[in-house]
Amino acid sequence: MNKILFLLNANGHMDRDLVYSLQQAGHEILVDQITAAKTPEGHLAELISSEHFIEMLENFRPEVVFSLNGRGVDNDGFCADQMHRRGIPFVTWYVDQPRQANMGKRYLAGNTWIFCFERYFVPQLKGWGYEHAFYLPLATNPDRFRPLGLEAEPSVCFVGDSDYAKIDYLARNLDLQLGNLGDDFYDVLDKAINLLLASPGCHAGQLVQAATLGSSLSWENLRDDQKDMLEGFVEREAGLRQRLAFLAGLNEHFDLVIYGDDLWRKSFGDRCRGKAGYFDDSIVKVYNRHPVHVNISKFQLITAINQRPFDVSACGAFVLTDERESLRELFGPDEVVSYRDMEELVELAGYYLRNADERIRISRRARARVLKEHTYKHRIDEILRLVN
Repeated sequence: MNKILFLLNANGHMDRDLVYSLQQAGHEILVDQITAAKTPEGHLAELISSEHFIEMLENFRPEVVFSLNGRGVDNDGFCADQMHRRGIPFVTWYVDQPRQANMGKRYLAGNTWIFCFERYFVPQLKGWGYEHAFYLPLATNPDRFRPLGLEAEPSVCFVGDSDYAKIDYLARNLDLQLGNLGDDFYDVLDKAINLLLASPGCHAGQLVQAATLGSSLSWENLRDDQKDMLEGFVEREAGLRQRLAFLAGLNEHFDLVIYGDDLWRKSFGDRCRGKAGYFDDSIVKVYNRHPVHVNISKFQLITAINQRPFDVSACGAFVLTDERESLRELFGPDEVVSYRDMEELVELAGYYLRNADERIRISRRARARVLKEHTYKHRIDEILRLVN
Protein backbone atom coordinates (compact mmCIF):
# COMPACT_ATOMS: atom_id res chain seq x y z
CA MET A 1 0.00 0.00 0.00
CA ASN A 2 1.21 3.51 -0.83
CA LYS A 3 0.17 6.92 0.48
CA ILE A 4 -0.56 8.95 -2.67
CA LEU A 5 -1.39 12.62 -3.05
CA PHE A 6 -3.44 12.80 -6.25
CA LEU A 7 -3.70 16.21 -7.97
CA LEU A 8 -7.04 15.91 -9.73
CA ASN A 9 -8.22 17.74 -12.83
CA ALA A 10 -12.01 17.64 -12.50
CA ASN A 11 -12.40 17.91 -16.29
CA GLY A 12 -9.92 15.15 -17.09
CA HIS A 13 -11.41 11.99 -18.60
CA MET A 14 -9.22 9.59 -16.65
CA ASP A 15 -8.65 11.30 -13.29
CA ARG A 16 -11.70 10.01 -11.43
CA ASP A 17 -11.34 6.48 -12.74
CA LEU A 18 -7.70 6.45 -11.64
CA VAL A 19 -8.59 7.64 -8.14
CA TYR A 20 -11.26 4.94 -7.94
CA SER A 21 -8.80 2.29 -9.12
CA LEU A 22 -6.14 3.42 -6.63
CA GLN A 23 -8.66 3.21 -3.80
CA GLN A 24 -9.89 -0.21 -4.95
CA ALA A 25 -6.28 -1.41 -4.92
CA GLY A 26 -6.01 -0.45 -1.24
CA HIS A 27 -3.82 2.64 -1.50
CA GLU A 28 -4.36 5.55 0.87
CA ILE A 29 -5.31 8.56 -1.26
CA LEU A 30 -5.56 12.26 -0.59
CA VAL A 31 -7.30 13.96 -3.53
CA ASP A 32 -6.65 17.64 -4.12
CA GLN A 33 -8.68 19.23 -6.91
CA ILE A 34 -6.74 21.56 -9.19
CA THR A 35 -8.17 25.07 -9.48
CA ALA A 36 -7.88 26.74 -12.87
CA ALA A 37 -9.01 29.96 -14.51
CA LYS A 38 -8.81 31.49 -17.98
CA THR A 39 -6.62 34.49 -18.69
CA PRO A 40 -7.98 37.41 -20.80
CA GLU A 41 -6.18 35.82 -23.80
CA GLY A 42 -8.07 32.57 -23.28
CA HIS A 43 -5.13 30.58 -21.85
CA LEU A 44 -5.87 28.14 -19.04
CA ALA A 45 -3.89 28.94 -15.88
CA GLU A 46 -3.71 26.80 -12.76
CA LEU A 47 -4.03 28.60 -9.42
CA ILE A 48 -1.56 27.01 -6.99
CA SER A 49 -1.18 27.93 -3.34
CA SER A 50 2.30 27.28 -1.99
CA GLU A 51 1.00 27.26 1.59
CA HIS A 52 -1.67 24.69 0.75
CA PHE A 53 0.82 22.48 -1.09
CA ILE A 54 3.26 22.48 1.86
CA GLU A 55 0.39 21.77 4.25
CA MET A 56 -0.58 18.65 2.27
CA LEU A 57 3.01 17.39 2.17
CA GLU A 58 3.52 18.00 5.89
CA ASN A 59 0.20 16.70 7.19
CA PHE A 60 -0.52 13.80 4.83
CA ARG A 61 3.14 12.85 4.24
CA PRO A 62 2.61 11.15 0.87
CA GLU A 63 5.05 8.62 -0.51
CA VAL A 64 4.15 9.68 -4.07
CA VAL A 65 2.55 12.77 -5.65
CA PHE A 66 0.62 11.84 -8.79
CA SER A 67 -1.10 13.76 -11.58
CA LEU A 68 -2.03 13.39 -15.22
CA ASN A 69 -0.34 15.48 -17.92
CA GLY A 70 1.93 17.18 -15.38
CA ARG A 71 -0.98 19.14 -13.92
CA GLY A 72 -1.14 20.68 -10.45
CA VAL A 73 2.43 21.96 -9.99
CA ASP A 74 3.78 25.46 -10.66
CA ASN A 75 5.97 26.63 -13.55
CA ASP A 76 8.54 28.23 -11.24
CA GLY A 77 9.55 24.97 -9.61
CA PHE A 78 8.36 25.65 -6.06
CA CYS A 79 6.31 22.43 -5.83
CA ALA A 80 9.10 20.41 -7.47
CA ASP A 81 11.61 21.73 -4.94
CA GLN A 82 9.36 20.98 -1.96
CA MET A 83 8.82 17.39 -3.11
CA HIS A 84 12.54 16.91 -3.76
CA ARG A 85 13.51 18.21 -0.31
CA ARG A 86 11.25 15.63 1.29
CA GLY A 87 12.30 12.78 -0.98
CA ILE A 88 8.80 12.45 -2.47
CA PRO A 89 8.82 11.43 -6.15
CA PHE A 90 6.50 13.26 -8.53
CA VAL A 91 4.80 10.84 -10.91
CA THR A 92 2.86 12.00 -13.95
CA TRP A 93 1.20 10.04 -16.72
CA TYR A 94 1.02 11.94 -19.99
CA VAL A 95 -2.16 10.91 -21.79
CA ASP A 96 -1.70 13.88 -24.11
CA GLN A 97 1.39 15.02 -25.98
CA PRO A 98 4.12 16.39 -23.69
CA ARG A 99 5.16 19.88 -24.79
CA GLN A 100 8.53 21.30 -23.81
CA ALA A 101 7.14 24.84 -23.65
CA ASN A 102 4.72 23.72 -20.91
CA MET A 103 7.41 22.17 -18.73
CA GLY A 104 9.69 25.05 -17.78
CA LYS A 105 10.85 24.46 -14.20
CA ARG A 106 7.82 22.35 -13.26
CA TYR A 107 9.86 19.20 -12.70
CA LEU A 108 13.21 18.28 -11.21
CA ALA A 109 14.36 15.61 -13.63
CA GLY A 110 15.92 13.24 -11.10
CA ASN A 111 12.82 13.32 -8.88
CA THR A 112 10.22 13.07 -11.65
CA TRP A 113 8.84 9.89 -13.23
CA ILE A 114 7.09 10.51 -16.54
CA PHE A 115 4.92 7.87 -18.17
CA CYS A 116 3.63 8.54 -21.69
CA PHE A 117 0.77 6.92 -23.60
CA GLU A 118 2.67 7.38 -26.88
CA ARG A 119 6.07 5.67 -27.08
CA TYR A 120 7.18 8.04 -29.87
CA PHE A 121 7.65 10.82 -27.30
CA VAL A 122 9.72 8.81 -24.79
CA PRO A 123 13.11 9.44 -26.51
CA GLN A 124 12.14 13.11 -26.73
CA LEU A 125 11.46 13.21 -22.98
CA LYS A 126 14.80 11.54 -22.28
CA GLY A 127 16.48 14.07 -24.56
CA TRP A 128 14.97 16.84 -22.43
CA GLY A 129 16.73 15.33 -19.41
CA TYR A 130 13.98 13.15 -17.90
CA GLU A 131 15.82 9.90 -17.33
CA HIS A 132 12.79 8.27 -15.71
CA ALA A 133 10.60 8.34 -18.84
CA PHE A 134 8.59 5.26 -19.83
CA TYR A 135 5.97 4.16 -22.33
CA LEU A 136 2.64 3.26 -20.72
CA PRO A 137 -0.43 2.60 -22.90
CA LEU A 138 -3.91 3.71 -21.94
CA ALA A 139 -6.41 1.44 -20.17
CA THR A 140 -9.93 1.51 -18.69
CA ASN A 141 -12.04 1.04 -15.57
CA PRO A 142 -14.03 -2.20 -16.13
CA ASP A 143 -16.17 -1.59 -13.04
CA ARG A 144 -17.70 1.37 -14.88
CA PHE A 145 -17.32 0.30 -18.51
CA ARG A 146 -19.20 -2.98 -18.47
CA PRO A 147 -21.92 -4.88 -20.37
CA LEU A 148 -25.44 -3.68 -19.52
CA GLY A 149 -27.51 -6.09 -21.63
CA LEU A 150 -29.25 -3.31 -23.57
CA GLU A 151 -31.02 -3.99 -26.86
CA ALA A 152 -28.80 -2.80 -29.71
CA GLU A 153 -29.88 -0.38 -32.46
CA PRO A 154 -28.92 -1.45 -36.01
CA SER A 155 -26.47 1.41 -36.52
CA VAL A 156 -22.87 2.51 -36.91
CA CYS A 157 -21.82 4.83 -34.08
CA PHE A 158 -19.10 7.45 -33.70
CA VAL A 159 -18.34 9.13 -30.37
CA GLY A 160 -16.01 12.13 -30.24
CA ASP A 161 -15.84 15.90 -30.39
CA SER A 162 -14.78 17.88 -33.44
CA ASP A 163 -12.08 19.78 -31.48
CA TYR A 164 -13.42 22.95 -33.08
CA ALA A 165 -13.20 25.08 -29.89
CA LYS A 166 -9.50 24.27 -29.49
CA ILE A 167 -8.88 24.83 -33.22
CA ASP A 168 -10.53 28.25 -32.97
CA TYR A 169 -8.49 29.15 -29.87
CA LEU A 170 -5.21 28.19 -31.58
CA ALA A 171 -6.16 29.97 -34.81
CA ARG A 172 -6.92 33.22 -32.97
CA ASN A 173 -3.65 33.16 -31.03
CA LEU A 174 -1.58 32.24 -34.09
CA ASP A 175 -3.20 35.04 -36.05
CA LEU A 176 -2.34 37.52 -33.30
CA GLN A 177 1.29 36.40 -33.10
CA LEU A 178 2.16 35.41 -36.69
CA GLY A 179 -0.62 36.72 -38.90
CA ASN A 180 1.51 39.72 -39.88
CA LEU A 181 3.54 37.35 -42.08
CA GLY A 182 0.69 37.55 -44.60
CA ASP A 183 -0.62 34.97 -47.05
CA ASP A 184 2.64 33.02 -46.97
CA PHE A 185 1.94 32.05 -43.36
CA TYR A 186 -1.51 30.67 -44.19
CA ASP A 187 -0.10 28.80 -47.19
CA VAL A 188 2.39 27.11 -44.86
CA LEU A 189 -0.43 26.01 -42.55
CA ASP A 190 -2.48 24.59 -45.41
CA LYS A 191 0.55 22.81 -46.87
CA ALA A 192 1.35 21.24 -43.49
CA ILE A 193 -2.27 20.11 -43.01
CA ASN A 194 -2.29 18.42 -46.42
CA LEU A 195 1.07 16.78 -45.70
CA LEU A 196 -0.28 15.34 -42.45
CA LEU A 197 -3.47 14.08 -44.09
CA ALA A 198 -1.32 12.22 -46.61
CA SER A 199 1.17 10.95 -43.99
CA PRO A 200 -0.53 9.09 -41.11
CA GLY A 201 2.00 7.97 -38.52
CA CYS A 202 4.20 11.05 -39.00
CA HIS A 203 4.82 13.70 -36.37
CA ALA A 204 2.95 16.94 -37.07
CA GLY A 205 5.82 19.09 -35.83
CA GLN A 206 8.24 17.66 -38.37
CA LEU A 207 5.75 18.23 -41.19
CA VAL A 208 5.10 21.82 -40.11
CA GLN A 209 8.85 22.43 -40.09
CA ALA A 210 9.14 20.92 -43.59
CA ALA A 211 6.30 23.14 -44.82
CA THR A 212 8.11 26.29 -43.68
CA LEU A 213 11.08 25.68 -45.99
CA GLY A 214 11.30 28.40 -48.62
CA SER A 215 8.65 30.52 -46.86
CA SER A 216 8.81 33.75 -44.87
CA LEU A 217 8.16 31.74 -41.70
CA SER A 218 11.48 30.89 -40.03
CA TRP A 219 11.06 27.82 -37.82
CA GLU A 220 14.36 28.43 -36.02
CA ASN A 221 13.26 31.92 -34.92
CA LEU A 222 9.97 30.79 -33.37
CA ARG A 223 9.54 30.43 -29.62
CA ASP A 224 8.75 26.95 -28.25
CA ASP A 225 5.17 27.96 -27.42
CA GLN A 226 4.65 29.22 -30.99
CA LYS A 227 5.99 25.94 -32.42
CA ASP A 228 3.65 24.04 -30.12
CA MET A 229 0.67 26.14 -31.21
CA LEU A 230 1.49 25.64 -34.90
CA GLU A 231 1.84 21.89 -34.41
CA GLY A 232 -1.36 21.71 -32.34
CA PHE A 233 -3.38 23.66 -34.88
CA VAL A 234 -2.17 21.60 -37.83
CA GLU A 235 -2.81 18.21 -36.19
CA ARG A 236 -6.26 19.25 -34.92
CA GLU A 237 -7.37 20.85 -38.18
CA ALA A 238 -6.14 17.82 -40.15
CA GLY A 239 -7.99 15.56 -37.73
CA LEU A 240 -11.21 17.53 -38.15
CA ARG A 241 -11.01 17.37 -41.94
CA GLN A 242 -10.35 13.61 -41.82
CA ARG A 243 -13.22 12.94 -39.43
CA LEU A 244 -15.61 15.00 -41.54
CA ALA A 245 -14.63 13.02 -44.63
CA PHE A 246 -14.89 9.61 -42.93
CA LEU A 247 -18.20 10.40 -41.26
CA ALA A 248 -19.61 11.69 -44.56
CA GLY A 249 -18.58 8.39 -46.20
CA LEU A 250 -20.24 6.34 -43.46
CA ASN A 251 -23.34 8.51 -43.61
CA GLU A 252 -23.83 7.62 -47.28
CA HIS A 253 -23.99 3.88 -46.53
CA PHE A 254 -25.36 3.34 -43.03
CA ASP A 255 -27.70 4.49 -40.31
CA LEU A 256 -25.00 6.65 -38.70
CA VAL A 257 -25.32 7.88 -35.12
CA ILE A 258 -22.90 10.54 -33.80
CA TYR A 259 -22.35 11.70 -30.24
CA GLY A 260 -20.38 14.92 -30.00
CA ASP A 261 -20.45 18.71 -30.19
CA ASP A 262 -22.54 21.12 -32.25
CA LEU A 263 -20.25 21.12 -35.28
CA TRP A 264 -21.37 17.57 -36.03
CA ARG A 265 -25.00 18.67 -35.77
CA LYS A 266 -24.35 21.47 -38.26
CA SER A 267 -22.74 18.97 -40.63
CA PHE A 268 -24.96 15.90 -40.15
CA GLY A 269 -28.22 17.23 -38.71
CA ASP A 270 -30.17 14.83 -36.53
CA ARG A 271 -27.56 12.10 -37.03
CA CYS A 272 -25.88 13.88 -34.11
CA ARG A 273 -27.58 13.19 -30.79
CA GLY A 274 -25.50 15.63 -28.78
CA LYS A 275 -22.83 14.81 -26.24
CA ALA A 276 -22.64 11.60 -24.24
CA GLY A 277 -21.45 12.40 -20.72
CA TYR A 278 -18.17 10.66 -19.95
CA PHE A 279 -18.42 11.02 -16.17
CA ASP A 280 -21.72 9.18 -15.73
CA ASP A 281 -23.38 6.13 -17.27
CA SER A 282 -24.33 7.99 -20.48
CA ILE A 283 -21.24 6.94 -22.40
CA VAL A 284 -21.49 3.37 -21.07
CA LYS A 285 -25.08 3.12 -22.33
CA VAL A 286 -24.01 4.46 -25.74
CA TYR A 287 -21.27 1.81 -26.04
CA ASN A 288 -23.79 -0.89 -25.09
CA ARG A 289 -26.55 0.35 -27.39
CA HIS A 290 -24.85 0.32 -30.82
CA PRO A 291 -23.46 -2.77 -32.58
CA VAL A 292 -20.50 -1.16 -34.41
CA HIS A 293 -18.39 1.65 -32.95
CA VAL A 294 -16.00 3.46 -35.28
CA ASN A 295 -12.82 4.92 -33.82
CA ILE A 296 -11.03 7.65 -35.80
CA SER A 297 -7.81 8.53 -34.01
CA LYS A 298 -6.35 12.00 -33.84
CA PHE A 299 -3.09 12.63 -35.67
CA GLN A 300 -1.42 13.21 -32.30
CA LEU A 301 -1.38 9.40 -32.01
CA ILE A 302 1.62 8.37 -34.04
CA THR A 303 1.93 4.76 -32.87
CA ALA A 304 -0.51 4.59 -29.93
CA ILE A 305 -4.21 3.76 -29.69
CA ASN A 306 -6.58 6.03 -27.84
CA GLN A 307 -9.05 5.44 -25.03
CA ARG A 308 -11.98 4.18 -27.08
CA PRO A 309 -10.84 0.62 -27.93
CA PHE A 310 -10.29 -0.04 -24.22
CA ASP A 311 -13.60 1.46 -23.05
CA VAL A 312 -15.75 -0.04 -25.83
CA SER A 313 -14.16 -3.47 -25.45
CA ALA A 314 -14.68 -3.40 -21.68
CA CYS A 315 -18.39 -2.91 -22.38
CA GLY A 316 -18.38 -6.11 -24.43
CA ALA A 317 -19.06 -4.04 -27.55
CA PHE A 318 -17.44 -4.09 -30.99
CA VAL A 319 -14.95 -1.41 -32.04
CA LEU A 320 -13.59 -0.84 -35.52
CA THR A 321 -10.44 1.25 -35.20
CA ASP A 322 -7.84 2.73 -37.51
CA GLU A 323 -4.58 0.80 -37.72
CA ARG A 324 -1.81 1.93 -35.36
CA GLU A 325 1.61 0.40 -34.75
CA SER A 326 0.90 -0.36 -31.07
CA LEU A 327 -2.51 -1.91 -31.68
CA ARG A 328 -1.27 -5.46 -32.21
CA GLU A 329 0.89 -5.32 -29.09
CA LEU A 330 -2.30 -4.78 -27.09
CA PHE A 331 -5.04 -6.65 -28.99
CA GLY A 332 -5.01 -9.53 -31.43
CA PRO A 333 -6.71 -9.25 -34.85
CA ASP A 334 -9.43 -11.58 -33.55
CA GLU A 335 -10.08 -9.14 -30.66
CA VAL A 336 -10.10 -5.68 -32.27
CA VAL A 337 -10.59 -5.20 -36.02
CA SER A 338 -8.76 -2.37 -37.80
CA TYR A 339 -9.07 -0.46 -41.08
CA ARG A 340 -6.50 1.46 -43.15
CA ASP A 341 -8.61 3.87 -45.21
CA MET A 342 -12.19 5.03 -45.76
CA GLU A 343 -13.01 2.36 -48.33
CA GLU A 344 -11.93 -0.43 -45.98
CA LEU A 345 -13.79 1.23 -43.10
CA VAL A 346 -17.07 1.22 -45.05
CA GLU A 347 -16.52 -2.38 -46.18
CA LEU A 348 -15.75 -3.69 -42.69
CA ALA A 349 -18.56 -1.72 -41.01
CA GLY A 350 -21.05 -3.28 -43.41
CA TYR A 351 -19.62 -6.77 -42.95
CA TYR A 352 -19.80 -6.72 -39.16
CA LEU A 353 -23.25 -5.16 -39.14
CA ARG A 354 -24.46 -8.14 -41.18
CA ASN A 355 -22.51 -10.82 -39.27
CA ALA A 356 -23.66 -10.45 -35.68
CA ASP A 357 -22.36 -13.82 -34.41
CA GLU A 358 -18.82 -13.11 -35.57
CA ARG A 359 -18.99 -9.58 -34.22
CA ILE A 360 -20.08 -10.81 -30.80
CA ARG A 361 -17.32 -13.44 -30.64
CA ILE A 362 -14.70 -10.78 -31.39
CA SER A 363 -16.19 -8.43 -28.75
CA ARG A 364 -16.10 -11.11 -26.08
CA ARG A 365 -12.45 -11.87 -26.78
CA ALA A 366 -11.62 -8.15 -26.63
CA ARG A 367 -13.33 -7.80 -23.24
CA ALA A 368 -11.43 -10.81 -21.90
CA ARG A 369 -8.15 -9.21 -23.06
CA VAL A 370 -9.00 -5.92 -21.33
CA LEU A 371 -9.83 -7.66 -18.06
CA LYS A 372 -6.62 -9.66 -18.23
CA GLU A 373 -4.16 -6.91 -19.21
CA HIS A 374 -5.60 -3.43 -19.77
CA THR A 375 -7.26 -2.06 -16.63
CA TYR A 376 -6.10 0.96 -14.67
CA LYS A 377 -5.08 -1.41 -11.90
CA HIS A 378 -2.61 -3.04 -14.30
CA ARG A 379 -1.17 0.38 -15.21
CA ILE A 380 -1.00 1.56 -11.58
CA ASP A 381 0.80 -1.62 -10.56
CA GLU A 382 3.36 -1.03 -13.34
CA ILE A 383 3.89 2.61 -12.35
CA LEU A 384 4.42 1.83 -8.67
CA ARG A 385 6.66 -1.13 -9.48
CA LEU A 386 9.02 1.13 -11.42
CA VAL A 387 8.88 4.06 -8.99
CA ASN A 388 9.34 1.94 -5.88
